[in-house]
Amino acid sequence: RGWLRPDGRIVADGDFLGPHRHAVDLTERHTFVRGWAWTGTLTDGDAGATCGDWSPTGVNADVGQLSRTDLSWIKGDIFPCANDGHLVRLYCLETDFDRALAQPPPPPDGRLAFVTAEVFKGNADNAAVDARCNADQAAMRR
Repeated sequence: RGWLRPDGRIVADGDFLGPHRHAVDLTERHTFVRGWAWTGTLTDGDAGATCGDWSPTGVNADVGQLSRTDLSWIKGDIFPCANDGHLVRLYCLETDFDRALAQPPPPPDGRLAFVTAEVFKGNADNAAVDARCNADQAAMRR
């Protein structure tokens, strides 16, 4: 069930059509890319514009934005089938495995990115912000 990126990060653990945990913006060779992917799909999973079922006679198709994890990953725009210079890729979904997904733990020496649980006002000084982040990071590493 679910899908992982090649780096082991969970994309979706269950419904692939919903919002994703991580963007599908990593190639099979572990290169991050930006741009768009042909989907021909609406956010509810129904068929959208598909260049006339991916034939040479179609006019437009729905595309998803590779860097997004909200529903824009599947339908972020519509492009002409003749493609006017946009870099448009394909999403590839492997379907021949069936096992539970597990997010790998961060490496002990890895740099973390997170948001604090505490809310700050815009006038908090740097020392207070740094102290909060350092305390939260120390707590996570215990």
